[in-house]
Amino acid sequence: MKWSVELLKTPDDIELIRSALAHSGYAIAEATFDPEVSWVLTHPKYEEYELATLVREDAVQLKTKLFRIGLLEEVDLNVDVGDLWKQNADGSVTNHRSAKLVGGEVDGGTMKSGPPSNPHLSEEERARLVEAQRVENARKRMAQISRIAAAIDNPVVVQIMKLLKVSSLSMTQAGHIVDLIKKDLDGDLGAFATKKQLQRFYRSINHPDIMGLEARHAVSNKVPPSKPMTEHEARSFARQIGQKWLRSHE
Repeated sequence: MKWSVELLKTPDDIELIRSALAHSGYAIAEATFDPEVSWVLTHPKYEEYELATLVREDAVQLKTKLFRIGLLEEVDLNVDVGDLWKQNADGSVTNHRSAKLVGGEVDGGTMKSGPPSNPHLSEEERARLVEAQRVENARKRMAQISRIAAAIDNPVVVQIMKLLKVSSLSMTQAGHIVDLIKKDLDGDLGAFATKKQLQRFYRSINHPDIMGLEARHAVSNKVPPSKPMTEHEARSFARQIGQKWLRSHE
């Protein structure tokens, strides 16, 4: 059987969310079975679900993910989940009514930057700047779509995005960034740092003789590194790894 989830609300920039969801197999399409329904959410896996509750549970989980990712990306990814619709074997469509679930509101972030205004620019120079801005906006949009798609599929992406939003990382939070990425990569951080750099980082943030009360460990029997990182260096090191890892998903 084929299930569709009614979407009572979609972002103004629907192509952004459609493109991101497509990476995970989801599709947002215009409804054709009822003139009062505008948009529906579908996924191939829904065809295997016998119960409407399973479809609804997945749709609500996706809605929650999109809301949280939207907050981090500063863009409107809000959707509201409505009724479920089932296409039967004989071609008829059955409505499974349910309570409407309305999500929180997020101010949509947009990329509205344009070329600088300069009355002394020639038409040729102005056209070149406009084209360069168009290319840059397209690049940023594709990168954002890729990040959103990755965050939908991988909760570690969301965790790293949250940590990178922290203005002044504690040593524990800095360690979390590297720990999470290390686990996600099955222990291989070779693309982002050398073993010597990682050893210096961990020995610095863990040792109370180096970081004092900020250290991840209250006591340590290990010898402090000969050239320890400062808090600033440790934060920068963790941020660089986090940012490079996120860019690898773009």
